[in-house]
Amino acid sequence: MASETILVIGATGMLGEPVARRLVADGHNVKVMSRQISKVEATFAGSNDDDDDDDITRPHITCVQGDVSDLSSLQAAMKDCTGIHINLSGGEMESFGTLQVIKAAKRTKSSGATITGEDGTIRRISLISGATISKETTWYKGTKAKLEAENYLIESGFEYTIFRCTMFLETLPKWNILLGDQPTKWHWLAAQDYARMVSKSFTTPGAANKVLFVYGPGPSYTLSEAVNDFYIPICDPSRQPIQTIDSLEELRKMPSNEEYLKTSMSEKRIAKLNWLSKVHELGDPSEANDLLGAPTISLEEWCKDYRNQKN
Repeated sequence: MASETILVIGATGMLGEPVARRLVADGHNVKVMSRQISKVEATFAGSNDDDDDDDITRPHITCVQGDVSDLSSLQAAMKDCTGIHINLSGGEMESFGTLQVIKAAKRTKSSGATITGEDGTIRRISLISGATISKETTWYKGTKAKLEAENYLIESGFEYTIFRCTMFLETLPKWNILLGDQPTKWHWLAAQDYARMVSKSFTTPGAANKVLFVYGPGPSYTLSEAVNDFYIPICDPSRQPIQTIDSLEELRKMPSNEEYLKTSMSEKRIAKLNWLSKVHELGDPSEANDLLGAPTISLEEWCKDYRNQKN
């Protein structure tokens, strides 16, 4: 029998899907919410198949339609849930969406449930954030949104666990241009390790009301080192090495980028590159490792597994 029912908001993305699948593997029932029900159903198609087990009480995934801008749909999705994991991205959506989730959870609690988690009451909310978050870097919209989301949750009155994660290995295939020297070394983190830690947090009393820094096992590598020395040789040998541009002006002047830079999405990308050149990992992952078990998947191991999956 599943010990908890967890609602995962943002479950179809690069980091949300592994969390949902790990929660089920660890014995929890899971609800996954999306505005596009067909998308979430396609993502988790076959997740409940088990030819050797007809027990309907075994842990399973339920797909529900909902929108963080619609409090009534959020509240409906929270029915019978004891926990929520928030995995939103896209700048302001992170802060707005987190606030909406908290509002809906409070409505659920005030409708007759108790703070102890009985009768489907929300008793723990977890949130993904970033290891570079600080007040000094809120000039970047992404940081500002994450910090606002954290504060909303901390002040909500619910038990919370906030995961301040470093760079994810799953982003490696996306990096082809860097801005500036980018000397920062990162303890690259695998989504599978992160998902395991999130899942365990829901049954770990000591993880309540914690802001936890989550780093991969190391050693640490710069973006260029991770892509050029590991990802490309192991996963994509025909790809060109990552390109380093000295300045925003140089990037904008490149003829090959003229059309690309006209879109709003590319401007967001430029802003992120600019931000990335000025930040580094903060905090200490020791508490997260002690409470939830340290990540174990190395950069080289992840690349080899990624290559094998592609082939």
